[in-house]
Amino acid sequence: YFLYYDKSKISPDEAKTLESILDACNRSNSKFIYDLDNSWYDASFFFATGCTYEVQYDEKGTTEISIKCDFNSDKGVLAGKAMLNLAKNKSLLNGGDDELKAGFADGSIAAGVSGTWNALPIKNSLKENYAATKLPTFTINNETYQMSSFAGYKLMGVNPHSKNLVWAHKLASWLTNEENQKLRFKDLEIGPTNKIVAESEEVKSNEALAALTEQSKYAVTQQFVPTNYWNAVDAFGAGVCKNEINESNLQEKLNQMVDLIKSLGK
Repeated sequence: YFLYYDKSKISPDEAKTLESILDACNRSNSKFIYDLDNSWYDASFFFATGCTYEVQYDEKGTTEISIKCDFNSDKGVLAGKAMLNLAKNKSLLNGGDDELKAGFADGSIAAGVSGTWNALPIKNSLKENYAATKLPTFTINNETYQMSSFAGYKLMGVNPHSKNLVWAHKLASWLTNEENQKLRFKDLEIGPTNKIVAESEEVKSNEALAALTEQSKYAVTQQFVPTNYWNAVDAFGAGVCKNEINESNLQEKLNQMVDLIKSLGK
């Protein structure tokens, strides 16, 4: 995921920092939308300040036997404070894909964080004012941090026990062939993995894919994520949004979050 913005309300320079984005939204009486109670997006703050986790598995590679996580360290406190600052800003709209698409369509949103799956509806709404770039930086305690993100990919798999194994392989090959990757990019603006398609001028000049490529320099691969990461960080983000978490209880809530993350999938 990366940043989409309306060029009539936010300049390219303003899109570089979270603070200037929020200021621009305030001036234009519009909103910055971010899914702040969603653990997938909340990772941006923790990874930005240098927080990490590490999972060790059993010999089969299927069961977690130990988890390390420093989201409650001093670095995690910085990330939590940045989330608190964002949550209390009047220009923030906490919401997901539906609110994001509707807001760009009616002009109430000036910027928002999402991925390529929303490129077409946002482009159709903003038209000549459509723009996309990497995630912004944020500043906390006079230090500036680049927002990170999860990065991943999808695979087309074939069940080896299929009763129609040959046809299953043919279908998978057809769905992922060069021509269909061209069509997926043309119709949905989904980035191709086929090298020939990826080298086309149409793909290289695509705003959303260029933003995704730029953001990938600051992304963390979405693999070996602790089983309980998702629910734990969801709950923390929800607490931030509901004003149940503040600076006075931030460390306590971070500790609770990390205890859940490290609870070995129980």
